[in-house]
Amino acid sequence: MKSIVDSDGVLRCAHCEDSYLHRTETRHYLRVEDAKVGTLIVTTTDGGYTKENASMICNPSARRSGLTVEFWCEVCGESTMLSLSQHKGVTLVNLYPAPYIACD
Repeated sequence: MKSIVDSDGVLRCAHCEDSYLHRTETRHYLRVEDAKVGTLIVTTTDGGYTKENASMICNPSARRSGLTVEFWCEVCGESTMLSLSQHKGVTLVNLYPAPYIACD
């Protein structure tokens, strides 16, 4: 399995593997286990908002709360998504090209 960080602990772009990433958006999905809707808290470089009764379709966790952080790469211009989710007591961390699905 390929590491999402280098030996110095630096996060790398999912496209070009460079390290010049800038956080552009954070999404925190809050819900009761297995609920189809919940609260979505979004923060961007320009501000943020909270949405009640939001769809959980883009939540990285299939059954619980989750978190995504989107980065823009200064080198290749593409976006990379970091996600945190839980499954049966295990915390899963993933890094992949973004956007992986239209979320709004």
